[in-house]
Amino acid sequence: DTVLERTANYFFVFFLAIVLMTILRFDPWSLLLSVSSLLVSFSFALGPSISTFVGGVLLIADRRPYDIGDRIVINSPTSDDAFQPGITWFVEDVNLSYTTLRFAATNEVATITNGSLAQLRIHNGNRDQNALVTVPLFFRVTTTHEEVMQFYHTVEVFINENDQAWKRIKFFRTESLNTALGYIEYRLRVEHVHSHQATPKIMIQKGELLRFCLREMLKRDIHAIISHSPIDLYIEKGQGIQDLEPDLTMDGPKKKVSSLPKDAVFKQYH
Repeated sequence: DTVLERTANYFFVFFLAIVLMTILRFDPWSLLLSVSSLLVSFSFALGPSISTFVGGVLLIADRRPYDIGDRIVINSPTSDDAFQPGITWFVEDVNLSYTTLRFAATNEVATITNGSLAQLRIHNGNRDQNALVTVPLFFRVTTTHEEVMQFYHTVEVFINENDQAWKRIKFFRTESLNTALGYIEYRLRVEHVHSHQATPKIMIQKGELLRFCLREMLKRDIHAIISHSPIDLYIEKGQGIQDLEPDLTMDGPKKKVSSLPKDAVFKQYH
């Protein structure tokens, strides 16, 4: 607002000077005509830069996607990424030409032209209503529906008792099933009382919720501990299970013993 007010003052002083020159019977129009012809020639050379600058001015004057102190995330307009807590920026200063940002994770300061920001998608955490937190949970495939619902009601009680942090459960549903690794994946989504502006507090309380869920699952013996991917044992081509030659002893020939060649290879499934 201060920058826009200063710009309006410049235009007011310019038009006031023209009026005063007209009252004093000076002819400002011939001067303006010669200057305007010079500006037209410059406009062809500086056209792209002027267009970018005007886009930045409209971003700040009209769209106003952020204010000083807001926590924002900048993404490509074609990206599907949502608000990512790990790559947030704080807005430190704004004028018609550029915006000064501070990276929340490292405290680094960056300056970006408003024209560049006008082409991007800006997520403003301070203008969100309530942040949604998603927690992945892995149950054993042998877990019954009754055990899952008992666990859900326990989590629901925890959410209601911690109403200073959480508002309500948005959903609790099955996400995927993997019988080879022996787990059923559920997704628990909970609505927080704060917006993404309070990301550090939200992440701490998300960790507390995750620890509570894990503790309850271990207590009920329904938590799936996901092992490594299955392995496939194969032998290089041209090789096979080697049968050892029988050794003759006083007790007669030994039994044949099968062994793997030294160049047997373990291959992991991908």
